[in-house]
Amino acid sequence: MLVFGIHCHQPVGNFDYVFEEAYEKAYKPFIDFFYKHEDFKFSAHFSGILFEWFLKNKKDFIEKLADMVQRNQLEVIGGGYYEPILASISKEDRILQIEKLNNFCENILGKSPKGIWLTERIWDTSVLQTIIELSMDYIIIDDYHIVSAGYPFEEGFYFTEDEGKKVNLVPIDKRLRYKIPFDDPENVVAFIKSQKTSIIIDDGEKFGIWPYTYKTVYEERWLERFYELLKKENIETKTISEALKTSSKKLVYPASVSYEEMGHWALNYKDAIDYQEAKSKCDKFEKFIKGGIWKNFFTKYPESNYMHKRMLEVSRKSHNKDNILKAQCNDAYWHGIFGGIYFPHLRREIWNNIIKSDFDNATFEIVKEDIDFDGKLEVKLKNKGFIVVASEDGIVKEVSTKEIGNLNVCLSRYKEFYHFINEHQEKEEGKTIHELKKDISKYKDMIAYDEKTRFFSYDDMMWDLIDIKEDKIAFQKAKNKKVIKLQDDKFILEYNLEDATPIDINLGIHSLNVEEYEIDANHIKFEAFEIGEINLNFSKNLKLKVYPIKTVSQSEKDFDVITQGICISFLAGGELFVEISC
Repeated sequence: MLVFGIHCHQPVGNFDYVFEEAYEKAYKPFIDFFYKHEDFKFSAHFSGILFEWFLKNKKDFIEKLADMVQRNQLEVIGGGYYEPILASISKEDRILQIEKLNNFCENILGKSPKGIWLTERIWDTSVLQTIIELSMDYIIIDDYHIVSAGYPFEEGFYFTEDEGKKVNLVPIDKRLRYKIPFDDPENVVAFIKSQKTSIIIDDGEKFGIWPYTYKTVYEERWLERFYELLKKENIETKTISEALKTSSKKLVYPASVSYEEMGHWALNYKDAIDYQEAKSKCDKFEKFIKGGIWKNFFTKYPESNYMHKRMLEVSRKSHNKDNILKAQCNDAYWHGIFGGIYFPHLRREIWNNIIKSDFDNATFEIVKEDIDFDGKLEVKLKNKGFIVVASEDGIVKEVSTKEIGNLNVCLSRYKEFYHFINEHQEKEEGKTIHELKKDISKYKDMIAYDEKTRFFSYDDMMWDLIDIKEDKIAFQKAKNKKVIKLQDDKFILEYNLEDATPIDINLGIHSLNVEEYEIDANHIKFEAFEIGEINLNFSKNLKLKVYPIKTVSQSEKDFDVITQGICISFLAGGELFVEISC
């Protein structure tokens, strides 16, 4: 028996042409093929983001899905509507996310989902409790959840319990993840035939949009040959719920992990290199070698942590939750084989939704708490036009406006394990994206690293917080003074410094092709589609050094060189006012 399924998703804020290409090369041809073969039963998860795009742009596709659901060929799998990591949001928001997708499926496709697609298969017992409370019948996990908890993996279904309430578990077979659609259909079907129950639910994008797969799957007829061989060998296909009804199940208590590759990506670069080396030497004991957990990304990338904690802070105060639910879309908070956090347009969309939701709350606000859980107090001021957040040691972490959003959607330049791949590696067709070899050598001269996190503004002083008002935050260090002022239409930094001090201002401008330059000026202006026009006025002429912040990050195809922002760096002494307006 084969239990086959696909998971399809595009991030909030992704470019429309990416949706269109994924639809034309993967989603549409896959569904069109099996629409003609009603005997092939399968399950599918689509994120609410995709469903909304289909409704707006491809209504006939939605109608086809609904038809397949009604004729019991297709089972729709539920999950979080905007594809959040369920373990990273509040219980209240988890329920809203899951119920929103359930309601959509029932209203548009005619049936409510019985099971959960666990985003990135991030298992956590707090999530388990929520899913059981919502009376969902099953959760999709990986075989790795089972073996890493100390159990021998056997194909088929499992179940677990929490406080005496049980839920079924559907473990994806990693071997099939790596075989489909990369191995010959004959080999794949032979493997399936050798097992009593084979379970594979994997990315729908691998059927046409991953590197080289459109050629393999459709032009070389991989999918057609796979289907014909299943029929020839009399291998029955079932939806998840159908298979669960007739299958025995074993009790397990899964480990708090994700799929195996995620544990590698979540590590810092040194540990990630050691992890790879250890795995290569210990095949027999591989299941005992564990990487990190998904939440490590919050400590690996402080920008991710700050964005996440601001999302949580705003969510606690929000009554209209839709914008904040969008801000929980997972992709921009982490990085693995895809761009993720390295894609500025994804981070910006998360921030846009956080800021919209924040301004929907109280117009004026003074918050004094450790917002980002870094062990230091933050002060947040908000008026009808601006939000500013500064830490107790004087770092300006955020400047946001109601019209534009966060002005500092930047990312620092981090060491990544793949920066240290020295040997020349050729790309190989017919391999899964985890196995494609890439050549970092041609990017070596572009790689640089930052010592400090590129928040909005940073100077070399360790300030003491001395005063907070509704429109200003004051700091002092010996005879040096710094004041942050907030007006309805501008943000002002005031300095009085004994000695010349280096100051950086980082702006989230990604679309301008800026090379490093220096200018003597008391004014500088940038115009970019992502933030419109932004003006920086200085109270005196300064020698300004302007340069792009560029990163080198891996993607499913190769490496990307991406402008993460622009830095304006200068030395200042004595009295200085910096006025920023949009």
